[in-house]
Amino acid sequence: MNFSTSSLVLLLAASLTTGCDEEPLTPREPTFTVASLFDELHSLEPWLEPEPRPYRSLQQSSQEPGGSDPNADEWWNNVDKGHFRRMIQRDGRTEAVIMESAGSGAIVRIWAANPRGTLRIYFDGSEVPAIEENMADFLSGEVEPFTAPFAYIVSRGYNLYFPIPFQQSVMVTVDDGFTFRPEIREDEGLLYYHVGYRLYDTDVVASFDENTLSDNADAIDRAR
Repeated sequence: MNFSTSSLVLLLAASLTTGCDEEPLTPREPTFTVASLFDELHSLEPWLEPEPRPYRSLQQSSQEPGGSDPNADEWWNNVDKGHFRRMIQRDGRTEAVIMESAGSGAIVRIWAANPRGTLRIYFDGSEVPAIEENMADFLSGEVEPFTAPFAYIVSRGYNLYFPIPFQQSVMVTVDDGFTFRPEIREDEGLLYYHVGYRLYDTDVVASFDENTLSDNADAIDRAR
C-alpha cells in the first residue's frame, strides 16, 4: 500500500468516526409562514431589495379549451366557465379541482365571479381538507378571520388575499359550479375562477394546518 492510498484510508476512517459522534440534525425553522407573508403586506422593505425574489408567481384558472390558437375564432370566446383541471371523488361526492401544485409555495389570491358550493383546500397529500368553507362566504369576507380587508366583493368579483402556505403540495376543489343549470340565470351555474400562487426555491415553508390561525393571530391582526 503506498502513501497516498494509506492517507485516503485514514481520512475516510476519521470522517466516519467523526460522523458517529455528531448530534442528529435538528429540523430547520420555516422561512416562510403565514406571519412572514403577512409582514410583506404592510412592509415596503421586501420590495426594495435588489436581489431576485425566491419564488415564481403563477396562476391557474378556468380557461376556454379551444382558445389556444390566437389565429382561431375561438381565441375570442368568453366560455372558460365550468372548465377544470380534473374531477375527483371524495366521500361519495364529486369535486372539481380548480388548482393543484407540487412543491413548496403559497396561495396568495383566489377570485371567482360566481362562487358556488363548498371550497376545500388539501395540503401535502392529505385526503382531509384543512380548509372547508362555503365558497361565496369565504371569498366575500363572511368567514373569520378571512374577513375584510383580506376578502371582499368588488366589481361583482369575489376576492381572497389571505396568504395560505403549503410545504409539499396543495389542491383546491369545489363541489359545485360544474353542472349546467338553466334555472340559474347568472352563467347557468358554471364557475369562473382564478387561483394565484407562488412556488418557492426552498422547502422551508410551514403548511397551513389546524393551528395556523391561532398561532398567527397577532400577525393577522397587525395586517388588518
